[in-house]
Amino acid sequence: FLQAPLILVVLMVEALIFYYLWTVSSAMVQEQQEDMARIKSRGGSTSHILSFYLSQGLVLVVFGFLLGPPLSLLLTNLMSRLGAFPSLTHTLSLTGELTVSVYGVAFLAAIASLAAILIPAVQASRKGIVEYKAALAHPAQQPWLQRGNLDLAIIALGFFLYWFISSGRGFISRGLL
Repeated sequence: FLQAPLILVVLMVEALIFYYLWTVSSAMVQEQQEDMARIKSRGGSTSHILSFYLSQGLVLVVFGFLLGPPLSLLLTNLMSRLGAFPSLTHTLSLTGELTVSVYGVAFLAAIASLAAILIPAVQASRKGIVEYKAALAHPAQQPWLQRGNLDLAIIALGFFLYWFISSGRGFISRGLL
């Protein structure tokens, strides 16, 4: 019961990180799209291009999976000793342990991160040189989130949830979660 707000915060942070990875990966792919099209025009296949992005993504994901949980445990312990969070710690320092569930969440985050890296690459690697030149001639359409104003709806939902939780009405006590 007491961990539900923490789980909500973790989910919101993970969604923010996923969005950031997606944005950075899309920008990287957009910068390299001409090279991808040139490789395809010279006989390279989509699998050749994706193998590069897969190897790059796996290096990042494996390091994040292996180093993330111990590093977060260390940083949490150090931050709790600063005394900036007395209402949360109630003691001198927070202690924690690296359990299977911690690595389970890290594994899910790693899979989501790999997807955020690979999906834009898959979309871009399908285009040949003709499609790339045609896309240069015609400006891109707004993303589907912005066309339907769904980005504003998601922001509004976030503000509503923040207000709802901070006002003390807690939907957890009402049995909705």
